[in-house]
Amino acid sequence: MYKGGPHGAAKLGAGVFAYSALSAFGDGVGHLLSPAKAARDVPELRTDNLKAVAVYGDDQMNDARMALMTVRAAAESGAVVLNHAEVTGLRFTRGRVTGAELRDRLSGDEFGVNARLVLNATGPWVDHLRRMEDPDAAPSIRLSKGAHLVLKRTSPWKAALATPIDKYRITFALPGRTCCCSAPRTRSSRATRRTSRSPRRTPRRYSTRPRSPSATSSSTVS
Repeated sequence: MYKGGPHGAAKLGAGVFAYSALSAFGDGVGHLLSPAKAARDVPELRTDNLKAVAVYGDDQMNDARMALMTVRAAAESGAVVLNHAEVTGLRFTRGRVTGAELRDRLSGDEFGVNARLVLNATGPWVDHLRRMEDPDAAPSIRLSKGAHLVLKRTSPWKAALATPIDKYRITFALPGRTCCCSAPRTRSSRATRRTSRSPRRTPRRYSTRPRSPSATSSSTVS
């Protein structure tokens, strides 16, 4: 946290400690760190006006591989998996959702399915599907957007870096093998309104065998 930042050292330390407590301290105990020690872990860290640094353990995962592993496990358990199937409408029985109307995005074929239980797990498109059931449904999520920059790394990093920009926004710097990915995250109310539009995705086929989805890493908040 730099001078003039939105949080002080006490709040920063309490925050990373609480974060660690929520995971039963499985990744260690979050704590404050001296700027000099933080600079040894992240050599490119600017120390001018740096007033507080905290470190905590976190995990990373490959979300695409995780999704593939979930789908494959479902298929092995007897589920029928439909890829590139867009929901165009819902089926109702006595006011209850009991199925969906679908369209194959590759062939254009339309068909329907019936179900005892319909689960809306559509991520950022959750409100689009909710409005198929209730056109007056209020937005349930606020989407965020960010820009990602891939930069050449000039020295080894021992931790990822997260720096608050203001009370609501934060920027990340994640070290890779030979590069650094910088990802400023912002909130956008316009993105929430856009959920009313029908989603459009470019169809892709996946054949890569998934690996283990998680690995342990550490993060530094400054």
